[in-house]
Amino acid sequence: MPRIISKRDKNSQAEITSEWDNAIADAQKGIERLTLAIKTCREMKEAGQPWPGSVPLKKCVNGVASGAGWSETVSAVSGPGPKTRIEAAIAEILAGIPNPTVVELGAHRGDDTQWLYAACKGEVKYLAVEPDYRHWKALKAVCLPRKILLLASAVGAENEHRTLYLSVNHGGVPASSSLREPKFHLKAFPSIEFENGDYVAVFTLDSLIQKCYLEPDFIWADIQGSERDMIHGGRGTLAKTKWLYCESYACEMYAGQMLRPEFLREMRGLGFEVVDADRDNVLLRNTRFTLGTANAPVASPNTSPEAT
Repeated sequence: MPRIISKRDKNSQAEITSEWDNAIADAQKGIERLTLAIKTCREMKEAGQPWPGSVPLKKCVNGVASGAGWSETVSAVSGPGPKTRIEAAIAEILAGIPNPTVVELGAHRGDDTQWLYAACKGEVKYLAVEPDYRHWKALKAVCLPRKILLLASAVGAENEHRTLYLSVNHGGVPASSSLREPKFHLKAFPSIEFENGDYVAVFTLDSLIQKCYLEPDFIWADIQGSERDMIHGGRGTLAKTKWLYCESYACEMYAGQMLRPEFLREMRGLGFEVVDADRDNVLLRNTRFTLGTANAPVASPNTSPEAT
């Protein structure tokens, strides 16, 4: 005799099926996130990215696997603070300058802003510049309590308005937007895409500094390929700046950007010398200023910044 299934049994079976379906869906999401984490790690390795200090690999992988971006994960795991040898040297430099004036070009979401400001002693004057409107809310939360001046603009060769190529980092925080069209960046970081996005205000470095009545001791420049434009429109400011930390590559991450050999020649012409460097960044000192030895770290003997 066939078994008669009651309405209650049917409902119970439906609930069990639904629970299994939910479990399968959750497991599938876990696999997708883990696949993304592996893909991200491989991309960072192939791009030659240095490991940021002593941040635990497992925690970073778990962060990316949960859907966060790489930079966001590293910052969350390690917290605000210097993450590389050069950044540690910068913290020492700032601590040795009484009442410093700092200009941060490309402040992003304020992750570096926090430790740069914290490293300063005395009465601090600080200008943070960021053109990507998607970061302003987070950056304001960092800047306002510290009375940091925040400008929503980009740095260029002329005072004008230009299109900003907005980076799209699926599953993470965008951090590569540029006034220049991406080139090798597309190959080095294939998970990051770009789209023609915002029309932004662009000011020369000299005009920014003049408008804000500043005399920078230290400039942090993370400007995604606009180094040539910064120099062209900022020679007056750079000549009076004691320290410069700038992203600088040996290849065209963005179309038409100044490559490192040319960048170093330009900076030497302005009186700067290389103090330290890694694959992506250079720390320079203006030799026109006499600085105490405690405020002038020496490049590692294993580093050859001039030849980079």
